[in-house]
Amino acid sequence: MATDLDTLIDFYRWEIHRIKSLIEEHKEMEHYEELLLDNKALQQSCKELDQLLLLKNPNHYKIQENEMMLSSLKRLRESMVKRHKGKFDDSFLVEQIRSCQNEVQRLSKNNINNREETQVIDEALYKIWEEKIK
Repeated sequence: MATDLDTLIDFYRWEIHRIKSLIEEHKEMEHYEELLLDNKALQQSCKELDQLLLLKNPNHYKIQENEMMLSSLKRLRESMVKRHKGKFDDSFLVEQIRSCQNEVQRLSKNNINNREETQVIDEALYKIWEEKIK
C-alpha cells in the first residue's frame, strides 16, 4: 500500500520527467529564457525529491554514491575488457562491482517500514500542505 510519501515521491519523479521534456522542447525551439527557468525548476524539483527520498530512507545519499560508483566500475570493466580483448583479468573489478551491489541492496533494505513512523510523516505532510507548518 502506497503511503502519501510514496505518492509525493512519484509526483516529483513525474514532474522532473515533465520538466526534462520541456527543456528538450525549448532547446529545439531555441527559447533560451524558458530554458533558464526550466533549469531552475528542475534543480528545485530534484532538491525536493532528494529530501523526500531522504525521509523515506536515511541512507539515500549513501545509496546514490554507491550507485554512481557501481556505474563507473561497470564502464571501466567494459572499457578494459574491450581494449585488451580478453587479456585483461577483470576479477578485481568484478569483485568490486559485486561488493557495491551488495552494499546498495543492504542500504536499500533500511527503508522506514514502521507504520507509526510513516503515519507521522503523513501527518507532517498534511500540515505542510494545509500551511499549518513550514
